[in-house]
Amino acid sequence: MAKKLFLAPVVFLFTISLGAQSPSPAPAGAAVPDILASTITAEHLRRHVMVLSSDGMEGRETGQPGLRRAMRYVENRLGSFGAQAFGNPNGERPFEYDYAYHRMSAGKAYLTVGQTHLTEDTDFVVPQDLNDYLDETEMHEVVFLGYGIDAPAYSDYTNRRVRGKSIVIFSGAPPRGELAAWGSDTLKLRAAKKHGVRTVFVVRDSLPAVRRSYRYWEEGRGPEPAKYYAPTVYITPGTAEKIMGRRWRKALRCRKRIDRRLKAGHFTVPAIVSLEINTKHLVLEGSNILILIEGTDPKLKDEYVFVTAHLDHLGRRGDLIYNGADDNAGGSAALLELARVFNHAREMGQGPRRNIVIMWVTGEEKGLLGSKYYTNHPNVPLEQIVAEVNMDMIGRHNKADTGKDYVYVIGSDRLSTDLDSIIRAANEAHVGLELDYRYNAKDDPNRFYYRSDHYSFARKGIPSVFFFKGTHDDYHQPTDTYEKLDYDRMVKVVRLIFHTIWDLANMPARPRLNVEETTTNHKK
Repeated sequence: MAKKLFLAPVVFLFTISLGAQSPSPAPAGAAVPDILASTITAEHLRRHVMVLSSDGMEGRETGQPGLRRAMRYVENRLGSFGAQAFGNPNGERPFEYDYAYHRMSAGKAYLTVGQTHLTEDTDFVVPQDLNDYLDETEMHEVVFLGYGIDAPAYSDYTNRRVRGKSIVIFSGAPPRGELAAWGSDTLKLRAAKKHGVRTVFVVRDSLPAVRRSYRYWEEGRGPEPAKYYAPTVYITPGTAEKIMGRRWRKALRCRKRIDRRLKAGHFTVPAIVSLEINTKHLVLEGSNILILIEGTDPKLKDEYVFVTAHLDHLGRRGDLIYNGADDNAGGSAALLELARVFNHAREMGQGPRRNIVIMWVTGEEKGLLGSKYYTNHPNVPLEQIVAEVNMDMIGRHNKADTGKDYVYVIGSDRLSTDLDSIIRAANEAHVGLELDYRYNAKDDPNRFYYRSDHYSFARKGIPSVFFFKGTHDDYHQPTDTYEKLDYDRMVKVVRLIFHTIWDLANMPARPRLNVEETTTNHKK
């Protein structure tokens, strides 16, 4: 791919104007919310996305200058709307709510067999995204475990005690159709994790390329262990022979027997092996952006409706910039439109009865860090948050074009069926989208419910919904650029979100929790 043109940020930063922000014509006699919603336009959204996903923002990675420039753009727009800062109102950066987070990365790795020091990238590699970043581990034996398969048709783990031990396995799978999926190393590493294996040495004829990866966690918490994979080292056949000595030839014979008859032949080998991985640990700073639309009702203004979208993305990798137009400059642009419209309503004397907090979250791509921090250290009581509305990737139209616009609705009935009813009623009365619940199933293999910032609120027992339009070929790729968004369809989703927030902020009673969820509200 050709090197992307890097534009100096000064070329465009803060120069885009949205003009007079004149509304689209509203029907005669239209109600206030319909008039306000009509001022949310595709062109406004497109202009914001174009800036936020430009090369000068360098992919908006949390902790990097590009995200800081994107935050300055958002804050300058908020200043022009007259928005009320709600992060640190008395500080130097009043819109921002700061948090700290930790980053750990694996550096150079060392593997020693007996007295022989092996060469990284030639004799072995450590796939950093699969490891618990062991500082150092020493082994006095290894277990040869065939292919490391654990399937109903054949399992290398049968009658083998491997918990706490290191194993050597071959990459690939026997030439049997029912075991073809086990050619995937990830299945084997999951199986090893399940059986409590300490370290996996995977023998491959050619070593895979590895990329640098990082582990992130919140201030005040330690790094979570890898959930799915056992710590792994890829080794060449020559390295395997150094580890296993004369027993290596026996391992080759065992592989042939497994291939022919699915007959395992596992054994333990005495070996002196040392693995050391240097780690780098940094404490970094992040910030969320918060504004407050103050409620007007004396009885309800102590309650809050939260609206979120994440501003951060993946940053840059060498010359490639991951612009993140759909993920999630689109949602961040939608928040700017909502901020403008709700501030305008307040200036008109039509402000909401409840408080509305609009929050641009960061650290989402690092594991929901910004929203987790906020819900663990809120600046309002959690029990006074009546609902949370989140949007992520709402800019692309990925379903077969039947003429019906859609949005995926996730989580709206998990904690409160009232919240789902509010969304359905707002949609029927004002927008008419197809509400698609396919990803709301509790057994959804994509697990989207757990993968965006609404979940940080939902895990505290706060009724939450995630609006989403689906993934695509440009997801988490440098090709996720602003011209690929369908702004005419996107604006309908944003208008539905506006009406949902309007109703949540103005209805007399807050959404009720489902009976089975009442005991989990605001849990730590």
